[in-house]
Amino acid sequence: MSSHGNLFENERLPDSEILGIGGDGLQVELIRNLTDLDSQYLMEISRNSVSEFGNPVIIEPGNFRKHFNYPRTFPFISRYQGKPVAAIIGVPLEQFNKESWVKYDINWGAENTVYTSLFIVHPQHRKPNITQTILKLYMSWIKKQSCLLYTSDAAD
Repeated sequence: MSSHGNLFENERLPDSEILGIGGDGLQVELIRNLTDLDSQYLMEISRNSVSEFGNPVIIEPGNFRKHFNYPRTFPFISRYQGKPVAAIIGVPLEQFNKESWVKYDINWGAENTVYTSLFIVHPQHRKPNITQTILKLYMSWIKKQSCLLYTSDAAD
């Protein structure tokens, strides 16, 4: 794993809300703050997704805060035996306010719409229990916030 230096000016301890724990060592969390080591793992997973699926959103040091920026975004990760293996990020519609298309969305201004801007899973962990668990908990959490959920392929 290559080092990119600190991604956060004032590195804090990890902060998350655990949404589910499986007996197989799988844990899903809503992330408020990540450690640099966790962020390195997630950038590696992102790079693997690009080589396999084409041109999805790439998480790298220059845009890491944009994606993992709770409460402006809703970042979730799955850990397997303590190590991040998947991430899904929801972005409230109003966060796209600089995009020209957003004003045409019928839910603009209602503060009830979340777009899924990123979903990555480590190639060795693309198994139904991991992908389905993080998706199910993510969608459940979004619905509990009284929000609609949309899938998007929004890029930087």
